[in-house]
Formats: sequence, C-alpha cells, structure tokens
Amino acid sequence: MTGKTLAAALLAAAMLAGTTPAVASPPVPYGDERPGPAGAGPRLADLGPWPKLPPAPKPQRVRLKSSGEYIQTVLRIPVDQKVVFITIDDGGYQPPEAGRVLREANIPTSLFLISSPATQHPDFFRQLQAERATIQAHTQSHKQLKGLPEQTQRFEICGSVDKLEGVAGRRPTLFRPPYGVYDLTTLKVAQSCGGLVAMMMWEGSVIGGVLYIAQHPFHPVNNPVYPGMVLLMHFTPDFERDMHVLLNAIAASPGYSVARLEDYVN
Repeated sequence: MTGKTLAAALLAAAMLAGTTPAVASPPVPYGDERPGPAGAGPRLADLGPWPKLPPAPKPQRVRLKSSGEYIQTVLRIPVDQKVVFITIDDGGYQPPEAGRVLREANIPTSLFLISSPATQHPDFFRQLQAERATIQAHTQSHKQLKGLPEQTQRFEICGSVDKLEGVAGRRPTLFRPPYGVYDLTTLKVAQSCGGLVAMMMWEGSVIGGVLYIAQHPFHPVNNPVYPGMVLLMHFTPDFERDMHVLLNAIAASPGYSVARLEDYVN
C-alpha cells in the first residue's frame, strides 16, 4: 500500500532468543517506512530487462529456540550467505500481471496475506504459488494489533492462519503484524495458534518506487543490503515496477541472490 506508514518493532533481545521478549511502548521503530518524494522512483519503461541473479546456495537452516508462551520475533535471518528474502504484503489489490512478473523474475517470494481478500480471490493467489510463492499470515482485516483485547487479536491472527490454510493447502508457519506494530498479547496469541514458528519483520521496503533501508534510500556502498536481510514490497498497481526496483538493487550487490525464506525458517 503505497503511502502508508509502517513501523517495524524489534529489540535485539527478542530475536532468536529463548527469553521473554521485551516490547517497547510505543514500539521502537526500525526501518520505519515513509512515502518517498513524488516521482522519486523510476518509471517501469526506464528499468530495462530483468537482471540475472545467481542461484541461491544450499539453505542454512535456522533453529529457533523455544521461548515458552511467546512466539519468536525475527528481523534478519542469521546467516553468512549472500542471500536476501523478498516478502510481499497484503493482497487487497490483485495485480493482473503478478503471475507473469513472478515467472519472469524467477525468484521465490513469501506472500504475507490478509485472509479476507485471499479467501475471496483464492485462484489468484494459488496461481502465484505455482510461480514459487508461499503463503503466510498477515491477519484477517489488517487491524493494528497493539492494545487490542486478546479475543480480538486471536480472531485476527489465528483466524487468518486457519483461513489461509484453506487457500494455500498448507498451514502458514510465519506471521507478520500489520504496520509492524504488536504487544505481548500479540506474541502470546501467535504462539498459541498452532503451526506458527516466527513473527517475521523486515529491514528494507519499496515505497514510491524506491528501496528504503532504515529510512534511507538503498545504495550498494553507503546503505547496502546485508546477508539474511528481509525485504518488503506490496501488491499495488506498481507491482512490476517495484519488483524491478528490488531485483536491480540486489543485482547491484555483488554475489547476492534471492532465497526462499521458508527454507531457512520453518
């Protein structure tokens, strides 16, 4: 959703740790997404052919330590391989070119879907599964979860997992809170849904046709990608342009490839 402000909250102690995670109130912003200047991004016509990226290496499996009643919160996958992960959020808009784009881009993606539009348009998202996409959870209606009663959060989180299982044919294992905002109730509820192993955040996102990392435009030297970084884009009318922007940034980072998130965390 171009123009929306997303705040990703994560404390280092919560990442892949076996202790009760600390949650700031309000959440500490990390990679806070803000709309880019009007016209800041390139036009699709100026982006050229799809870049050719090297194949992803054999995955380095990440084992998450149990934290009891709280789901693990993951910001970056702790690997030393030159791999990044592309995630695509929401699904309220279904770009008609999405299947073609994923096929031509020839990279794996993880779709964090709102279950309401996903269940209304299951064939569209099943088509994307055929193009190396996997389906993960992003609530039923995209409400900001922080501060909501446990019953409401359970409806949003666990309900979305149940419904997306029917769309995908497999139960989601990852969850992303809308706007990156959550509280301890969110972590407890997500842990109890059954099947979820991690709450997945992100460090870079495409806004207005520009890849921002930690609020600053990507630069291969001054503001680069790092091994294990999770990148975000959305289902918008600029879907093809935004995918080009992501892959061009990765191609500008020597030796980097796009790996399947679920091959590392599952």
